[in-house]
Amino acid sequence: MRKKYYTTHHNDQWTFFDYDENGNMVYLMKMGKVAIKRHTKIRSAANPYDPKDETYFEQRIQQQLLQKQQGKRLFRQIYNRQKGRCPKCKQLINNTSGWNIHHITPVHLGGKTMMDNLVMLHPVCHQQIHYAPKFS
Repeated sequence: MRKKYYTTHHNDQWTFFDYDENGNMVYLMKMGKVAIKRHTKIRSAANPYDPKDETYFEQRIQQQLLQKQQGKRLFRQIYNRQKGRCPKCKQLINNTSGWNIHHITPVHLGGKTMMDNLVMLHPVCHQQIHYAPKFS
């Protein structure tokens, strides 16, 4: 039974296998080797349509995008579009200075998480934009 359905693969003697249409051996992935990724719960009082929670949700979006290859590519494109500079203070953005993602049109006003609506800012510049007094 073992010889018929299982083989040794990467020092594991019990690897389930089969052959594809070309006669190549295909191995079944061991689910126990998949890393568990915990999801961060959303703060209970946070509302994505409330302007005071906008920075909280921007940080969550930034963290989620950085975990995906497509998100990293998006950040690289935004960085290149801005020529590596913060649009508010015109200084270079690097790992030392840090950076935050910012929606030009806020999400609570219908802004989307797309390249055309995102910019990279220094954390201090980002706070200045969100917490600057608004005059009417």
